[in-house]
Amino acid sequence: MAVSILDVAEHAGVSSTTVSLCFKGKTRISEATRERVLKVAREIGYVPNEFAKRLRSGRSKLIVLIVPEIDTPFISDIVTTVEETLASDGYHVLIFSTFRNIELEKRAVQAAMEMNVEGVIVAACERENENLQQLCKSGCPVVYIDSLPGENECNDYVINDIAAAGCLGTEHLLRLGHRNILLVNGPEQHRNFSSFRLLAEAYGATLGKYGIAVDPRLIIYQGLYIDDGVRAIEKAFADNVEFSAVFAIDDWVALGTIQCLERHGYRVPDDVSVLGIDNIAVGNLDRVALTTIEMYNPRVNKDSIGYAGARMLLRVIASNDKSALPSKPVVFKPRLVFRNSCRGRTSESKSNKENQAL
Repeated sequence: MAVSILDVAEHAGVSSTTVSLCFKGKTRISEATRERVLKVAREIGYVPNEFAKRLRSGRSKLIVLIVPEIDTPFISDIVTTVEETLASDGYHVLIFSTFRNIELEKRAVQAAMEMNVEGVIVAACERENENLQQLCKSGCPVVYIDSLPGENECNDYVINDIAAAGCLGTEHLLRLGHRNILLVNGPEQHRNFSSFRLLAEAYGATLGKYGIAVDPRLIIYQGLYIDDGVRAIEKAFADNVEFSAVFAIDDWVALGTIQCLERHGYRVPDDVSVLGIDNIAVGNLDRVALTTIEMYNPRVNKDSIGYAGARMLLRVIASNDKSALPSKPVVFKPRLVFRNSCRGRTSESKSNKENQAL
């Protein structure tokens, strides 16, 4: 059984009110009494219930962060910066992973409501979630990151302009002379998620701008991890898809495509160019030298969606009249980071079939 404040009072020979005051620091309690009570508390293993105290004061100082997964560099950075930013203001962060499962997201939101949290940051599944709608209507501050709110939900959000990134990346490869560009996108089961949908739409629109019809075989919905990049290239080879460049949904996938291409005897970028998104640290290694797209926002002190989302939530919490706050979405824009994994298409570059014949 847990040791209570009453146990401390009994062992120290004081009232429970005195024990409570001893844990508050500077009070009317003498220093000698305070030291004696704290010594007894340590000896019998009493730990103050800070959460209960916050609830009694009407301030839980808890924030819920809902993300699809934690093990990608992009989401890991969000988690780290959200925790770091909110901790500086005395908040604790509870993290829920949904794996883009709407039922898990509903349960996470329900838990947030039951714990009387002061705000929620959510990378939403972007599917109908009545719990999220109820949370927004209740007045609890909610900020969306890397996802778009529904019509009946809140309007505070921080996103990457993935459509602009899709246009920028596709156009860069087209200007290098590539016409058969393989787009390796997110998971098939989540192809309607805004980031994956907008990337595919921007890719197609940019090809159309150059008078090139979209070949459905050149869009592979696979996933967000290194192994997904490997599987996408293996699938393209198995289907005899011709391509001279790969545009990947993120840098991890891009690294997987490079690994698979080199296993099959292709040289990057001599035979196939590879472009990623996110500008993760490993991409800057000399051995990798991955050309990528970085997202930034000049309005934010730190170029991080997590930081921007946390600061936005703190501003909403600090406002006395949340309904009066105008919606000011924060959008991160893309810029190319030039390295060595992309080069111009030349007549000397070998086709897929030529390489496979070697």
